[in-house]
Amino acid sequence: MRTTKHDITKVLVFGLIFPITFLIFSVIIKQLGLQLGYWVSTMIYWIIVSSFTLYYLGFHGILDLYKINNSKTQLWGLIAFIPVIGTFFISFIPSFHQLRTSLMILTISTSIINGTCEELFWRGLTLKTEYRNKYVVIIASCFGFGLWHLTLATVNGLKFQGGIGALVGGAFFMGILWQFVATRTNNIAITTLAHILVNIFAFSTLILDNW
Repeated sequence: MRTTKHDITKVLVFGLIFPITFLIFSVIIKQLGLQLGYWVSTMIYWIIVSSFTLYYLGFHGILDLYKINNSKTQLWGLIAFIPVIGTFFISFIPSFHQLRTSLMILTISTSIINGTCEELFWRGLTLKTEYRNKYVVIIASCFGFGLWHLTLATVNGLKFQGGIGALVGGAFFMGILWQFVATRTNNIAITTLAHILVNIFAFSTLILDNW
């Protein structure tokens, strides 16, 4: 199977996100402390994936990823909300009574940014791939998305509900599930919404547990 230069680059970038972010988080958190360092490192991650996405897709390519053409096909998108239901009951409901308005604003805003940036990068780029190379890029994306969460898992002092296994295992599961939905529906509108909701419910607990 031959691959184009662009698709080879996508595979390499998907694979390099983990070591790159691991280095960024390690250095910056060491210099700035856990709380500030985490948010600065996260913003750098957003800039990296957003820049790469914009470079390869452009504004028109990004808008194309949100076009819904076949309403019947979009029914497959309903399974994208399976993780939403789980995080709602496991993470959000137990912590809801502790959430202040300021924390909710922080949670919702970061969830929108993170969910949108990640879906454009991890799923969107796979849809804009030559057919003969698509599965190579998809596999790299699914592994890369799961491995990138190892960066978060290795941050010293950062606590996650369910521990590292739940964080990384859940990321692999959602990456594969959302990739299937994005490929089947040929857009990322549904997976982006599901991703944002999962982030809202999960981040609410993350922020409470750590800050």
